[in-house]
Amino acid sequence: MSFNEQKDILIKPYGGKLVNILVPEEEREEVRVKAVSLPRVQLSARNVCDLELLATGGFSPLSRFMSRADYGRVLEEMRLASGVLFPLPVTLTVNKDAGIKLDSELALADQHNNVLAVMRVEEIFEWHREREARLAYGTNDLRHPLVAEMNSWGELCVSGQMRVLQLPRYYDFRTLRLSPIEVRERLATLGLANVAREVEIFDGDAIYEEKDAADALYIVVEGRVRLSTDGRTMSEVGPGEAFGTWSLVDESARGHQATCADSGRVLALNRDDFYDLAAADLTLLTELVRVLAKRLRALTAERPQEEQRVEGEGIEKPEALVQEDEAAQTPEAVPPTAGSALAAAALGKPMPTPAEPEAAPVAPDPSVGPGGIPISKPIVPPAEEKPLP
Repeated sequence: MSFNEQKDILIKPYGGKLVNILVPEEEREEVRVKAVSLPRVQLSARNVCDLELLATGGFSPLSRFMSRADYGRVLEEMRLASGVLFPLPVTLTVNKDAGIKLDSELALADQHNNVLAVMRVEEIFEWHREREARLAYGTNDLRHPLVAEMNSWGELCVSGQMRVLQLPRYYDFRTLRLSPIEVRERLATLGLANVAREVEIFDGDAIYEEKDAADALYIVVEGRVRLSTDGRTMSEVGPGEAFGTWSLVDESARGHQATCADSGRVLALNRDDFYDLAAADLTLLTELVRVLAKRLRALTAERPQEEQRVEGEGIEKPEALVQEDEAAQTPEAVPPTAGSALAAAALGKPMPTPAEPEAAPVAPDPSVGPGGIPISKPIVPPAEEKPLP
């Protein structure tokens, strides 16, 4: 088996490149001064969120509000003009009387009139509410919240290159509001790029064999992996699922074989490297325990009743334990109480009687003979009488 290994385990950004249209710090003041004199378009709350995702790469590979070509193909095929999958339109609409012209520049401001970005208008085109509602959301019913919101949008869509001066300001959950690039930096800080390796797998390849040394766990990135033992398939795992997890618990040999069922890629993480990471983030250990518990429950549920094992032992239950269990399940006679007697009388039932104890065996009396005849003295047969001379 030959694997093609790659050093960088962080998956590539969607579309191949992480978009970032924030103006560099050294140019920001110049662009901000210029924006003061530009016509201003006030963005809705939805537009502000869209602008933030466009600026930071959350909508990669999209780097602007959609052009006519992108918009039309997304509605019809859920793909950008380039062919990249993209499910819903992301547009900026303005009213016809806004006086916006091609090749002009606009300042885009939030609801508080803070300038967030500058756009050079490259396209202006009409859109149709009913068509977008039907194709994108499957209904024209005004009870759908977004269909209802669309009635407040302008009649024209505008698109063009943008330069973002600042992102919206938030005062809640600030430690959790990470941009895509900050997430990737956080992952790099955790050391994942240095400890895991990406392995390309092909249909039919054995990733490891039964009885091989268990020194790493694997996570499926793409494709499927079949787990089997003695030629019998136990399960299959797909993207986002881990296998070989028991290797992190002990150093025993593999108890099954892992074979590629559908070509793709997996991440391999050595045991020692995993615990180095877990020492800094207990979330990894928590997730490992969760996965192992899930696997154990699945195996227990699938095992036939006659093959049940003593928990944690892996051997058949000893006969002594079986006898103890049977004895524990045998009900003992309980002597009647005053309460049970009154209850029986109230129900018209005979009063329960205590179970008579078995008589203890009596040793035979040596002074009693057959038929109960006392034999206190030994019986001597009478002597034979002799005739007198």
